[in-house]
Amino acid sequence: MNSSDSSSVPAGYAKRGKFLVGGSLVVAAIVFLIATTTQSTSKYFYTVDELVSAGVVSVGENVRISGAVLGNTIHYDQDSLELRFDVANVPGDQDEIQAKGGL
Repeated sequence: MNSSDSSSVPAGYAKRGKFLVGGSLVVAAIVFLIATTTQSTSKYFYTVDELVSAGVVSVGENVRISGAVLGNTIHYDQDSLELRFDVANVPGDQDEIQAKGGL
């Protein structure tokens, strides 16, 4: 063996290094996607009663509402692309829902 061969990295170690670097990048990308998705979807759901009590403070805000859409109130205007419907309040307490007969 000459001196130039002793300083080179064996082929097995080079492949393992590439695998570790590639695997680390994939894991980092997955962690990044999970973190950003969790932050964007972790919004608070308001009940209909809470949103009504907030009043004009919530006008123009993006909110998520926990409730039930009343099927016979759904109206879609194809010209203006406007969808309108009524939402019934669904309490956040499961015991209260069961006391009223469930969903």
